[in-house]
Amino acid sequence: MNSKAAFGQFRISFWLTLLSFGAFALMFWLYVAAEKRIDQVNDQRFLAHQLCDDLMRTSEDLTRFARAYVLTGKPQYRAYFNEITEVRDGKRPGLLPGEHAYHDLTPAYEPGQHPPAQSPAIPLLQQLGAAGMSDQEFELLLLAKTNSDTLTVLENKAMDMVAQAGPDAVAVREQAQKLLYGEEYRVAKLNILAPIEKAHQTMSERLDGLLRDSVQHAWRLRLAFLLLGLVSLGMLGRAYRQLQRILGA
Repeated sequence: MNSKAAFGQFRISFWLTLLSFGAFALMFWLYVAAEKRIDQVNDQRFLAHQLCDDLMRTSEDLTRFARAYVLTGKPQYRAYFNEITEVRDGKRPGLLPGEHAYHDLTPAYEPGQHPPAQSPAIPLLQQLGAAGMSDQEFELLLLAKTNSDTLTVLENKAMDMVAQAGPDAVAVREQAQKLLYGEEYRVAKLNILAPIEKAHQTMSERLDGLLRDSVQHAWRLRLAFLLLGLVSLGMLGRAYRQLQRILGA
């Protein structure tokens, strides 16, 4: 083979090598983006389930504090109750995840002490709407939140009865307890918890499927990335051998 023909083959190999390395770099970028997508899906799963848990937990806390106030008459329990409703409606900041959420079981913060970190005052429904949920999931959680808000009317009624009780306080307290422990209350609580549980299940099915698809997509891109790497190395080796032949000719 003469030097002119060898140089022509080397030039073709050179451009093919550049092309293969360009494809290799592009595939690497796509693979990194796919891995980031997996992280995004995981973050979305965590946030969505956390917000569901927040709605369920606050509903349980409202029940706990309303019943505690009716049983004991201690004003701090009603203050805790009001605080939770204000946090859910975005009227005041709430605690960050991991901070003390059980007000009646944790010590009060004395002057000069650092209070727990607080999250921005954003209504829970607004957070749910921004969490990337499907229409069905949001409607289920909206139903649960609406039912929970409706139940607070009954809980406030029971607490008002105790707060305004006169000489017949014992009998009034018993009537208030019946409101919070009766069949009507049980059904109302079920109408809150059942949609939340259904939303949990729906989100798990959707997001688990999305995560599974994202992982499979990233695996395919990783395989293509490795194969392109081998092809690029092969093309580079071929161009190098052709260059040696040209230089040695």
